[in-house]
Amino acid sequence: MSENNELIHKAYVNELINRARIAQKTANDFSQKKVDQLCEAVAYACTRREFREKAARLLVRESQMGKEQDKQQKLWNKITSVYSEMKGQLSVGEIARDEEKKLVIYAKPMGVVSAVIPVTNGESTPIIKTLWALKTRNALILSPHHRGRKTADYIVNYIRKVLEAFDAPPDLLQFIDEEHSGRDTVSELMGQSDFVVATGGKGLVHAAYSSGTPAIGVGAGNCTVYVDITADIEQLARQLNQSQSFDNSSSCSSESNLLVHTDIYEKVIAECEKHGAYVIKRKQEEKQKLIQTIWPNWPENNQMSRKTPAQNALKLAELSGFKVPSSTTYLLLEEDQFTKVPVSAGEKLCPVLTIFRVEDFVQAQNIMEDILSYQGSGHSCGLYTKQNAQAEQLAERMKVSRILVNQPHSSGNGGAWFNGLASTNTLGCGTWGGNSSSQNITWKDLLNTTTLSYRLDGKEQTWEEDVFSKEMQDIFAHIDLNIGK
Repeated sequence: MSENNELIHKAYVNELINRARIAQKTANDFSQKKVDQLCEAVAYACTRREFREKAARLLVRESQMGKEQDKQQKLWNKITSVYSEMKGQLSVGEIARDEEKKLVIYAKPMGVVSAVIPVTNGESTPIIKTLWALKTRNALILSPHHRGRKTADYIVNYIRKVLEAFDAPPDLLQFIDEEHSGRDTVSELMGQSDFVVATGGKGLVHAAYSSGTPAIGVGAGNCTVYVDITADIEQLARQLNQSQSFDNSSSCSSESNLLVHTDIYEKVIAECEKHGAYVIKRKQEEKQKLIQTIWPNWPENNQMSRKTPAQNALKLAELSGFKVPSSTTYLLLEEDQFTKVPVSAGEKLCPVLTIFRVEDFVQAQNIMEDILSYQGSGHSCGLYTKQNAQAEQLAERMKVSRILVNQPHSSGNGGAWFNGLASTNTLGCGTWGGNSSSQNITWKDLLNTTTLSYRLDGKEQTWEEDVFSKEMQDIFAHIDLNIGK
């Protein structure tokens, strides 16, 4: 980039930041009542049918990804659940008091937050991040994907009108326009913000953490699920169909690999076929065609094609040069006996599910570890079983941030009515996935807090005999720790 263009982009970001800081200064004085009113107003406005229909339609048309109807439903599900969970929660001034420890916690804004928006969730993520920012009295600047920019333009200007109607500064929400879009602008925005929320690929998350600004990033998904002999096979097949077909499996949470106990393997295949799966056998020519379509440069590298994410099963088959029945909702790809991780075990972001036969739970865990080490470390895994002991063993062993038992992952990982996980579309993957958090990220992660501490009168200083056991004292009485001069 030329020096002149660099100055132009820097001046543009300066203007965005300055406007955001002025707006945030006003928001800093908002009462809890005002904050809650704005959150409810935005949530209500963005769940109106006309808005949801237009936002979904715009994103599907400009991105050529996903399904309009599912995106409309996603908007309803995410907005209502996120707002419901923040409703009535304190986020202004004193938010907690511990009388025993004499501590008082005060909530404060971070300032200007920047958020990078993935195209796969370009309809809901801008709204969820806006609700977070409003709840915490921050200003927000969005950086949408280039294939979701028109959608972002519509959503941002729609919400700005809502803010104006409720006497709040519209510049509490801004976005990078098409003219100034690009990596250099995003990098400058990250550097000037007070906090960054990065949802996207490894490069983007790395850029956020390298920006010099405090950040939360998320890691890649590649959900692998074990199916035990006690599993409810009909429930499994029904939920897999639901998960794989919803928005053409665009979510990073969608199941990607299935490890099935050998004793029920054929039953699972048959039941999945009844529920929308088209099975591609190990030796079929279709298998290599599909692999080459999703990973066109394999075996040189495992970079995913830009043409396949969030495409339906019929389109994927067409791109691969074969046909499937019109009733097909996802492709079930059978793999050979597991010796090493095949490329088909990677994240797909489309309705393709790779299935492996395993001998027992021990082998399943070993394979699951191998797959997650290859891709998806820290994100999630799951199992279908009636044995809680297996679920607990898996939780002890797997380096993931969430494990779902007998649940559809595309809707369950980010919180749902059928589980107790926090509702979000930003999933931390812990240090395993190169992230700073292993939680479902929420509005609470956009708060600074001040702790007021009063002196505890009457509490005595702790002495050695009050802290350490007599056994430990006796052991060390016989250990020579003298390291010389």
